Amino acid sequence: MPGDGHNWTVDEDWYTNSGLSHDIYQITTTAEHEQLRTRFAAKPMFTSILDALLELDHGKSPREQRKAKHRAKDFMIKGGKLWRIADGRTSRARAHLECVTQAEMIELARAQHEMGGHFMRDMVKLELMDKYHGSRVDQAIVKGINSCGRCRNFGPTHIHSLLEPITQCHPFELFVADYLSMPTGTGGFHTIALIMDTFTHFRWGFKLKTKGTAKTT
Repeated sequence: MPGDGHNWTVDEDWYTNSGLSHDIYQITTTAEHEQLRTRFAAKPMFTSILDALLELDHGKSPREQRKAKHRAKDFMIKGGKLWRIADGRTSRARAHLECVTQAEMIELARAQHEMGGHFMRDMVKLELMDKYHGSRVDQAIVKGINSCGRCRNFGPTHIHSLLEPITQCHPFELFVADYLSMPTGTGGFHTIALIMDTFTHFRWGFKLKTKGTAKTT
């Protein structure tokens, strides 16, 4: 009889009365996301992370999808930028680090080198690693310093001195120290001497009742 369903090719279901005309799903990305994927097109690691965050990795193998999702746990998209967030396993001064490309890192290194009074390599790295995340940071810093016109005028010897790392190759080869003033506490202690081995980055702290001097240290 008409209407008994004998002419249907498939069974009608609840969506025939709920307004869903096609049983398909469409994934769309905003212009912001497309700009991010274009920006990091030359960086396969960042591209896989973006695809995992945006769920655009359906054509990849399950193994690659699992690896990308594992890496993407430490990243997020916010404000049109890709950020690396603190993972809770390591101590970090900043909870968010902006991800940048190699070309952008070179330009940032050059700008930081000039703005900071023509810093050496390690000083530039300390400033960049506190704000940005990227690959081959040391190589980008070297290129950034080499592109400084003012430093190049002083000759290759000056450039080489700027590129010489502060961190040493053996334990106890070089120490750095500083003093931290604190409110007077129990026992009259008001100064802390902080000493760090530049190879292991191990730190010592000593409480002092007097001001920090060479003799005291």
